[in-house]
Amino acid sequence: MAASAPVLRQALKARSPSLAFERSLWDAGCDVVVGVDEVGRGAWAGPLSVGVAVLPRDRRVYKIRDSKLLNEGEREALFDRIASWCRAWAVGHVSPEECDALLQNTFASQHFDDMFDARDYSAWLNSADLSEAYAFYRLQLQVLGGTGSAERTWVLKSPSHLGHLDALFKVLPGATVVHCHRHPLEAVPSYASLITTIRRPYSDEVDPAVCGRQALERTALAMERALAVRDSGAQGTFVDVSFSALARDPIGVLHALYQHLGRRLGAEVEAAMAEWLAEHPRHHQGVHRYRGADFELEPDEVTAALAGYLDRFGALVES
Repeated sequence: MAASAPVLRQALKARSPSLAFERSLWDAGCDVVVGVDEVGRGAWAGPLSVGVAVLPRDRRVYKIRDSKLLNEGEREALFDRIASWCRAWAVGHVSPEECDALLQNTFASQHFDDMFDARDYSAWLNSADLSEAYAFYRLQLQVLGGTGSAERTWVLKSPSHLGHLDALFKVLPGATVVHCHRHPLEAVPSYASLITTIRRPYSDEVDPAVCGRQALERTALAMERALAVRDSGAQGTFVDVSFSALARDPIGVLHALYQHLGRRLGAEVEAAMAEWLAEHPRHHQGVHRYRGADFELEPDEVTAALAGYLDRFGALVES
């Protein structure tokens, strides 16, 4: 027997959003309750926009259940209305950073290795065949790309790929790897500083010396594997870029990179890059200060661990 209209309305009402949760927080003594919502293609990959609003207890937005059911004009009118009387509101935007987030979905990520001093996990990650993880990584890119993703050119970024280029090329044959080279005496302490900073919110005690040792070991292993893949004749293209040259003249280096790839750096794209660089100059959020000694790293042991790399790319890291 078909359900009657009142029964259906009651069932839908029970599933609809309500203020029950907010009221429970207010009753518990919480004065400020913030509503948050996000919009974006793949919240775990970005780009992502997030809106928050603090509504007074005595004001309501009636007959609105889902902003996606409104057209653009209705949303704009509703924004002006709510912004005029809500206690506070804000909108933030987050652009994608590193594609390592896609590998986190299979728990095969350097990010976890950096977050925790979990040595069994480190041993597994260092020896694991990540072919299946990268296959799922590729599937996620296809989902994000949607229709026409086969023709889409993805620009991806994560230093963790260097240690697993064999698995990467299995699922993305013909990929171009832009390898940015920096002297290990700078790169390894910088990485150790990053590990130390990432680990502190998750650990009661963080030993900088342990972070330094792990940064050196992981960098040396990743570089050894990357060079082995390069020498194996893998189905990929490698372009080498000097970090110091990139820092000095980013637009010039990008022109050279585009030319090497047989692409044209258009005036509009170059102007957008120049605008971004002007708004985000190097060190605009402060200088990242670190020394190898802070992590009990001796210069001789760092250069010895990366000797093969320095023999091959010493000119680039010194330029």
